[in-house]
Amino acid sequence: MNDPLGHQCIEQRLNITVETLKGMLKDDLEALPIQTEASFVITGLGSSEAHARYLTYLINKYTPANATFRSVADFYVTPFKSPRRETLIVFSQGLSFNSQIALNQSHLFNGSIVFTSATEAGLTHANKQDRIQFLEKASYVIHFPPEEEFDILIRILGPLAGYLAAILFINRQWPSKLPAIPKTFLSHKQPVASPPPNLELFKDGCLLLANAELMEYGCNIVYKFVEGLFVTPPHFTDYLSFCHGPFQQLAHTPKPVIILQSQGEAENDLAEKCRSMLASIDIYPWVIESPHHTPISILDHEIALNHFIFEAIKSWQIDQHNWPGKGLDQTLYAISNI
Repeated sequence: MNDPLGHQCIEQRLNITVETLKGMLKDDLEALPIQTEASFVITGLGSSEAHARYLTYLINKYTPANATFRSVADFYVTPFKSPRRETLIVFSQGLSFNSQIALNQSHLFNGSIVFTSATEAGLTHANKQDRIQFLEKASYVIHFPPEEEFDILIRILGPLAGYLAAILFINRQWPSKLPAIPKTFLSHKQPVASPPPNLELFKDGCLLLANAELMEYGCNIVYKFVEGLFVTPPHFTDYLSFCHGPFQQLAHTPKPVIILQSQGEAENDLAEKCRSMLASIDIYPWVIESPHHTPISILDHEIALNHFIFEAIKSWQIDQHNWPGKGLDQTLYAISNI
């Protein structure tokens, strides 16, 4: 296929997003034999950091278990050296080199769970047989699609599938604790909002507004702008923090605003107050309103922003196959292998 910039690849993945996620809903996996009130240390890097933070949030809010997020950098700077009572959970779509920093310490934990897209057959086909050991050493491996998404820089399907894999894990291990996935989930095949027409304004940055819960695990939303468009990371703030600096900054230097709105009476009130304040300084935000409450709404926001980022990638003719700095990042990207 003649796709020098990777645009056709992105479009194909956008087109199969909903069907991919619907396929995951046919979940027939059994619950793992772990204690109801277990303790977990959870980690991930890149888009997988969002999954790790998401599962940490879900466990602590909706189950009798407890979880702590620990960055991969912490595993590297202050490695564990003595046995742990917790179960280690590592998210890594492709079992990347740096995720192996945490995986190499899994023997110190009371078991390990790896959420990944990698399979033994796929790793063998990709000539990455050295990574198979991490599948073999894990107490349990939970797979989510797609296995191969590394030919372009930005991830389209993996981030969404990782969130859903976390939801399904909670539903298997602690039935009825997490609010049921509504019947309207994934009923739409189009993004929940039309992207703003003036994409050029986003080249100088933007501001994201959402509830505080979504901010706890929505870091991949920021990564989309960085990895997809190579622009300054958006300032991400919650509704009440908006008036403590970000609003004043916008009044001084206007830039686009995106409101990531979930369902809820209190949230509707806060979002409306933010819109009113923005109108007072002649800024009219793009509101991406999910038909769902948190924590399900993150999927709708991801889908909508994927479409927006793709429109900007096409408009700006961004090369996602041969991205800036490709191959020059190994000093850090493969630090566990150096």
